[in-house]
Amino acid sequence: MKKISLLFPILFILVSLTAQQIPIGAWQEHLSYKNAISVTEGGGMVYCATTSGIFSYKKSDNSMTRLSKVNGLSDVEAVVVEYNPYNGKVLIAYKNSNLDLIEGNNNIINIPDIKRKSIIGNKAINSIYFINQFAYLSCGFGIVVFDTERNEVKDTYYIGAAGSTVNVRDITSDGSYLYVASDNGIYRALLSNPNLANFNSWTLINDVAAGINLVAGVYNAITSFNGNIYTNYSKYTMTNAYGEDSLFVFDGTSWSHFIPSGWGSVSGYIIPSLKTCNNQLVINREYAIFAFDSGLTGTAYFSGYFSDQTRANNMVLDNTGAIWIADKKYGLVSWRPGIGYASHVPNGPASENVLNMSLSDDQLWVTPGSYGKYLADGLYKFKDEEWSNIKGIPAIDSLYDFMNVLVDP
Repeated sequence: MKKISLLFPILFILVSLTAQQIPIGAWQEHLSYKNAISVTEGGGMVYCATTSGIFSYKKSDNSMTRLSKVNGLSDVEAVVVEYNPYNGKVLIAYKNSNLDLIEGNNNIINIPDIKRKSIIGNKAINSIYFINQFAYLSCGFGIVVFDTERNEVKDTYYIGAAGSTVNVRDITSDGSYLYVASDNGIYRALLSNPNLANFNSWTLINDVAAGINLVAGVYNAITSFNGNIYTNYSKYTMTNAYGEDSLFVFDGTSWSHFIPSGWGSVSGYIIPSLKTCNNQLVINREYAIFAFDSGLTGTAYFSGYFSDQTRANNMVLDNTGAIWIADKKYGLVSWRPGIGYASHVPNGPASENVLNMSLSDDQLWVTPGSYGKYLADGLYKFKDEEWSNIKGIPAIDSLYDFMNVLVDP
């Protein structure tokens, strides 16, 4: 019987896995898809961005397809993925501000304009909002409008005082106005205004002194639902004030605190995102997701799966009542009527952590450890083109930070 010996040298070196059993000169990625960041759905497909890569899930046959630089993407570290129902295209934003547009037949077009643009400060793309063919990109400096039909940047809006930069986190529209959630508060402008590039077209509306009941500060999410505007004041985003997020609603006349049915309190939670999906308001609250109909009656509640907590970064509700969750631990998680919860991830290592490897008898053993990190990832094994995770067994269950692995012949 072969024995696996674990060594713990005080050495932290990050290495990447090498591909096996593929043609000479070709490459194959071995990525973990379990830390999901963003999710979108449409056209019978679900697209999920993770910290390692992107994959698509076909609802009709449960098949998954990896998307990476190996098969056409221009970059790595995607942060936002959004499906445009107007033309069926998918827009991907990367951490370095690069963009990829996926058209029919998985034709991929790269748009590097923002990445290449010389801007002092933050160029991050925080979210994407579609109005017909136009994608409104919430950026660290303002707003970029991208035309997904002409595949070009249409305009750029610097909406701060005197045209200064503002970290825009989210955008929505009620059909008459554009509403912007930013680090400065909530801005709005007439959608029909032909000169939105002029900062004077934008109004900062969180002015308590003027009688507007809207707290000044950072707002991280905003959505239009049933004629009202819902937004989240996110004190935790910029400070360590944990659990002090507060929801607000604008009814067309005034702003007020919004307390969802059954919450009992206007604050006390972290709220990473809000969405309007198939005529429902969906709120991603820490460890739980809530859905409400037009009368603000709760229609669904998702909290905990696989005997664990919900760790949603983002979510989308489709027209069948199924919810698709970008979970920090389980990748793409779904709940479907009559089926229940399921996790969908392409086969790969259990996490992104890779330190050392040992190859024996066509089996690749990998240690994910680090020094003093208390990682409980166990070991990874790659055999017959499949990855498995060795953990949760008595011999190693109480051990952390595996640094090296050797196979005793």
